[in-house]
Amino acid sequence: MSGFFELASPDTQLKVYRNGTRKIEVKLGWYGVKPPTSWANVTILGTHQILENFVGTVFHNISGQRRVD
Repeated sequence: MSGFFELASPDTQLKVYRNGTRKIEVKLGWYGVKPPTSWANVTILGTHQILENFVGTVFHNISGQRRVD
């Protein structure tokens, strides 16, 4: 998925791991519910940019259709 996400808090920092993986905590629910322990930690692939005072559509919920076999 690609697009814009709201940071979990204004002071959220990008985490860079030894293997080069980059993650950041964002406000992202699962089927309309906030995860119980923290917001979602998403892995950043490719380039990223933190935009101050962004006005536009952001991802706030991940949901999908139930698989029918």
